[in-house]
Amino acid sequence: MLADEMAGSGRWLFRYRSYLPLLLLPLAAVEMAAVGPLGFDFATQMAWDGACVAVVLAGIVIRMATIGYAPPGTSGRTTGRPKARELNTTGAYSLARNPLYLGNILIYTGVLLTVGSWRLVLLAVPLFLLYYERIIAAEEEILLATFGDAFRDWAVKTPCLLPRFGAWKAPDRAFRWGKSLREFYAVFGAASAIFLVKTSGEWLRLVRGGCLTSVEALKATRIDPVWGGVFAATGLMFVVLRTIKKRTRLLRD
Repeated sequence: MLADEMAGSGRWLFRYRSYLPLLLLPLAAVEMAAVGPLGFDFATQMAWDGACVAVVLAGIVIRMATIGYAPPGTSGRTTGRPKARELNTTGAYSLARNPLYLGNILIYTGVLLTVGSWRLVLLAVPLFLLYYERIIAAEEEILLATFGDAFRDWAVKTPCLLPRFGAWKAPDRAFRWGKSLREFYAVFGAASAIFLVKTSGEWLRLVRGGCLTSVEALKATRIDPVWGGVFAATGLMFVVLRTIKKRTRLLRD
């Protein structure tokens, strides 16, 4: 059956869901080299980058708000078989069944928008939807088997991805900033992706020009000072928060 095939492929994709979207980054770099500089003046370029960052931040905020209210043992980063100790139906999960994946799609889309190529975005977004469709099929197969009618009743009235704001149901637990702040992975990951795409795209553009060797182009590649600074700042934040997580109990579930 098609549903079984989708769930089967979804279980495989679930294991690598944090890494497979990264395969689009080389394509983004190639596209940036082909498109070249957008030709904006400094103010317009900053406005465009700011809009892209706003899309990324919207995704990160959705993830933080979702994870901060999630019960222990749910909404985690496990790479094994999907599992849940209880069914989340309040907070972000009262608006959509998969708010974390909605957040991911916004983050990836915001990163790709920095390239300035609509054809890249129009290719990537449907791929993201197909990708998560299969992961969701695998997760919901397990949720149905675990929670039965409770899951079925919630799923019938709750959209898959796009939130239905009129259905908001307040969480029955306090928000946990310690757990939410573990999204520093997503912050640093997004900043790193943008920095690497912009830098490698500039290097590829110089190489494709035919006047420079790969080594010469590497030396001539200009590092965007704004994104270089963002990359350095988020990298420092990553090191600090990861150290806190490893050596204290502040960011533990």
